[in-house]
Amino acid sequence: MKECTKCGVSKPYSEYHADKRNNDGKQSSCKTCTNARKSESRRVNRIKLLKDLGGECDKCGNSDVRVLQIDHIQAGEGNAHRKSFSCRRAYWRFIRENRKLFQLLCANCHCIKSYDEGDYNA
Repeated sequence: MKECTKCGVSKPYSEYHADKRNNDGKQSSCKTCTNARKSESRRVNRIKLLKDLGGECDKCGNSDVRVLQIDHIQAGEGNAHRKSFSCRRAYWRFIRENRKLFQLLCANCHCIKSYDEGDYNA
């Protein structure tokens, strides 16, 4: 058993991610706390990125961050291009540095654009 440094609850070692830097080979915070911290960090960083890109849909002006999506302006590039990056941070950095290749669309406008381009799975 090990006590989580974030929530203070004692949990079995199986409830901790591996970390070779620690003597016991496990992270100091439990998986639940670690996952919650990472999720919140991703949410905050996503909102920052959306604001850097203008914070609203380029077509209709919707600014609700829950529905905003980053779209490759050039049709058909998105999935393969996204997978070519090793991590989300590097991909988001690329988007910031190459704004002209992307547009910010709400889910509705993005779906309509994809449908009009022949992607009927959108």
